Amino acid sequence: MLSYLKSFFPDPKKQEIFFIILSIILLVISLFINLGLQPLYLEEPRRAIIALEMILNNNFVVPTELGEFYYNKPPLWNWIIILSFKLFGNFSEFSVRFFSVLSFLLIGLLLFLTGKKYVNTRFGIYTSLLLLISFDLYFYYSNLGEIDIFYSLITFSCFIVLFIFYEKKNYLFLFLSFYILCTIGFLTKGLPSISFAGISLIVFFIYHREFKRLISWQHLSGILIFIGLITGYFYLYSRYNNYRLFLTELFSQASGRVSGITEDRGIIAHLLIFPFETLKNLLPGSIFIIYIFRKNFLRTVKENRFIEVCMLLFSANIILYWLSPGTRQRYIYMLYPLLLSVFTYFFLKYRTHNKIKDLFVNCCMAISMALLILSSIGLPVIPKLDELKGMLPLAIISVLFLGILLYMFLKHRQLRLITFILAVIVLRFIFNFTVLPYRANNSRAQNLKNSAYQIHKITDNSPLYLYKDSYYSRTFVFYLEKERQKVLFKKGDFIDNEYYIVGKNCEIPRPHKVMYEFDDGNGSMSYLVKILDDKSI
Repeated sequence: MLSYLKSFFPDPKKQEIFFIILSIILLVISLFINLGLQPLYLEEPRRAIIALEMILNNNFVVPTELGEFYYNKPPLWNWIIILSFKLFGNFSEFSVRFFSVLSFLLIGLLLFLTGKKYVNTRFGIYTSLLLLISFDLYFYYSNLGEIDIFYSLITFSCFIVLFIFYEKKNYLFLFLSFYILCTIGFLTKGLPSISFAGISLIVFFIYHREFKRLISWQHLSGILIFIGLITGYFYLYSRYNNYRLFLTELFSQASGRVSGITEDRGIIAHLLIFPFETLKNLLPGSIFIIYIFRKNFLRTVKENRFIEVCMLLFSANIILYWLSPGTRQRYIYMLYPLLLSVFTYFFLKYRTHNKIKDLFVNCCMAISMALLILSSIGLPVIPKLDELKGMLPLAIISVLFLGILLYMFLKHRQLRLITFILAVIVLRFIFNFTVLPYRANNSRAQNLKNSAYQIHKITDNSPLYLYKDSYYSRTFVFYLEKERQKVLFKKGDFIDNEYYIVGKNCEIPRPHKVMYEFDDGNGSMSYLVKILDDKSI
């Protein structure tokens, strides 16, 4: 294969282009393989339930969960999931997750296009690729149909239009596009969009000594559009429910994150741990942080307008989250491209200026690739993978491909970064064919999905309710509602000949029959019971 490649691409630059194109193709494919294999879990089923109930209720204005008003998030992400349901013609796991993956790729594309235009093509390619293979995003959150990646796309787009239209001195388009995106962000996740918008605009224009732009008619136009669109939605909402309850909960959600009541670690622990969590999630790209430790750091940052703005907006927005113990890393995904852009810029500019730093980075990448090869060799003998088919062919192909990449890495200095990126993509393929199938077969979510299907078979279209004091898993609820095509309502009393899902410790003061029992996903048992009438006793 190596001689074949050299015969077609004798020029090392063309070899690099070949590997870049191959990386892009394989990366996109890797994000979709077995995407719908694992049942919904974590917050995914909540989003899917709300979207499904909007369809079942034929009401796309008011979010509900188990038929009750849902106040924690605005509905836009649910609309996106509904669009996916319609697009694919089903309520599958793939449909729930599709637009999350697409949003992830669009962040990479936006970063590439901006980086290419305002820095150079090489920077645009490698920054976007390094972002897309960031471990936390590539191996975890890109598999989930949750809000955060889509929301990060919208918020990152706000940063980009702020920079681009400021460069063009087109202030009307700057504020109009910025606030339209801010509206989309608000209708996705609520008040954090106002925080990002306010901090970014104030810091940006103060830094550029143009504070007067914030009191201009162009800025007022953007604000009026934002207020008008948000008011329009809540007017529609008010026709079905008290909009003040919705707004109050959105404020409560935002303040809870800032105050830290959603996290059990204190402010000191958070201050110490948070930066390292961020760098860990940005691996392998965050390893290039060692190149920013230079005496001319600020001068280098100011050499390029895009890098300067990336550093400015990251620094301005990260402070609030760094000081808030309630912060989770997914809240700052939109800041990852900004920080990674700075790391990559310094790496590409100074990677041959310090032999010790270059040696450290090269050793880290080479050792990681070697460990991947050793891990691939062991795939057929990992006990937990015994139930999966095709482990031997997967091991052979992986070792062969990774071996070639490691050889190219060691032999050609200009190919080191791209071959390492390809090695991470190979790891994602291995992940897709091992971890995802294993989880699908052995996870609690799969057991809950199976239980939902069994209960549907038993109850068919008969009245079925969740007893109000019973614990329930949203994974279970989604699959049950999906099968029945009915909202599963909560109920506090028992009626003859109706079915109820009850928890282990629930008292049922009526004659009843246990029809089915199952693990509720919380370490206890739940039961499907049928309330008997006098004739059935």
